[in-house]
Amino acid sequence: MHRLLFTALMLFGWTLWVPQKAHSSSLLCARLLSGLATKSPAEINKIQSHLIETGFNRIGNSSHFLSGNIATEVLSNGTVRLYFEQFYWPADWMSRTTKPFESLSAAEGVLAVLPGNGGPRIIDAEMADAPFPKRDLQSPEAKRPMLEQLENAGFQPVPDSPGVYKYSSSKPGRNILAFVAEGKLVRLFEEMSDSKTEQLPEQFRVVDVVQRMFDNGNIREPFSEITFTDGKSNLTITSYGDLKQGDVVRKVIITPMTRQNLGEQAASWPQTINEPQSAFVIGGQNSSDVIKQTRTLNGISISELEGTLRPGQSSAAGFLGKTESLIDVLIADNNYVVGELGLTHQQLADPLRVAQNVWRQQGGRDEVTFNFEGRQYKVKGTTWRGTQQSPFGDKTGTNVDMTVTNLNNNAKVTYSGLVPDMIWRYGFYEGKETPYRVDPKDIVAVFDFLSR
Repeated sequence: MHRLLFTALMLFGWTLWVPQKAHSSSLLCARLLSGLATKSPAEINKIQSHLIETGFNRIGNSSHFLSGNIATEVLSNGTVRLYFEQFYWPADWMSRTTKPFESLSAAEGVLAVLPGNGGPRIIDAEMADAPFPKRDLQSPEAKRPMLEQLENAGFQPVPDSPGVYKYSSSKPGRNILAFVAEGKLVRLFEEMSDSKTEQLPEQFRVVDVVQRMFDNGNIREPFSEITFTDGKSNLTITSYGDLKQGDVVRKVIITPMTRQNLGEQAASWPQTINEPQSAFVIGGQNSSDVIKQTRTLNGISISELEGTLRPGQSSAAGFLGKTESLIDVLIADNNYVVGELGLTHQQLADPLRVAQNVWRQQGGRDEVTFNFEGRQYKVKGTTWRGTQQSPFGDKTGTNVDMTVTNLNNNAKVTYSGLVPDMIWRYGFYEGKETPYRVDPKDIVAVFDFLSR
């Protein structure tokens, strides 16, 4: 957390489009469109073959496929539905084994599947003591064999898929797959919600499906990650957890970027401003002698600014130490960046803002990987509920903290979203006595192309 005191996608369906050449690398998926014509058997077969090539196994002779904790269903118009497995552990699973998924079925904690107005009502062990579920578990319907419960709740056997039952809904994201063995419910897969359809590009293909393990020392559960690509970037979606399920957990931008072809990712800066009472140029290049003679910034006296920058004033941690001099800090960093490195503060601020723009323009997801100036970078952001305003009175502010890692040399820098503005405008990297200072050496280590 930077200075703020309080901190703080489910895919409906998509269509695989197959060009004349059926090579897997050219297979593209598209988000669900209405009025799609029925595909020919050959086209459907190409789609199914693509799923198999990317790690899915066909269930029986059906149109359903399974890979770890992700299931897919290929419809007659080429639409592919994606399902995630839901975990329902029995109440005593912790006492039975430390590896529940190895000795228990993922749906063993389901006590009843009953009809409901909006679809099947699944009552599991965690709900058993609540008043209404407890009452429902005493009903005659909950006492019936599981196959009867499923059928009464609207599930129908899936043709050519032994042991697989489906609840079909006219509403997007409401379909459910149930796997039954020896009359017992062993697995449940719910379709990804349509609320997260927009996180995917209009056309893409499946890259792969990877099986992983969640393990926090107390709970171990398997989960899967599926990766899509549109040729420009790769999106990885996880099947794990109520909060993350269906979210993009990683985005890798494949298209290389340089400072000349950034487009929307390019940093945008205001015009330079001449400080009225000195020769200091805000957003420009200033000698250390000019900085030494500066008495105001944005019309605010240096002494007043220093008071605002102290801990407990404009922020809890402060932008300067308790006794640091703003002018001394500016001069020291100017001597290093301009004098020793032969660079400008604007050159150091620019890639920080580029990384921030890349992260924002990819939806502010947990993690985005991109290629910039021949290096691979990973950028992660944290969004806070409050906004930190600039202490310099320039009307800039932020509610994000960023971390950028150079994956080629493992150098890393963490900074507030306000820092690029302060560097670009004033050559201010924060005081050396504050924990949130961004050392120019760290910026140059991460963006090492600056020094070549």
